[in-house]
Amino acid sequence: MKARMEAASKAEELESQLDPEFPSFMKRMLHSHVVRGFWLGLPSHFCDTYLPKNDCTITLVDEKDEEFESKYLAYKKGLSGGWAGFALDHVIRDGDSTVFQLIKPTTFKVRKPTGH
Repeated sequence: MKARMEAASKAEELESQLDPEFPSFMKRMLHSHVVRGFWLGLPSHFCDTYLPKNDCTITLVDEKDEEFESKYLAYKKGLSGGWAGFALDHVIRDGDSTVFQLIKPTTFKVRKPTGH
């Protein structure tokens, strides 16, 4: 529990330092996001405000500016295909908190503050 709180605190601090011109949100990772299922539901309000109303490909950009494609399901407001590979490649674990910043209409810069 302490590690989860620390991860969230670091992610909130990171998010507060980002350029407010580009919308962002923090997501606390659960078992279903990064171990089984690999379904990543996104905040409804964020999706309704900033993301396309139809299914599309969302590009995830890591801290090395490498790009990964993920399938965005608009009606479910989340990422499916492609998210698992990104999460595994970047060692995103249950309990981590990750910051998503929309840098283009269908591109997120994804940051995981150091910790785990």
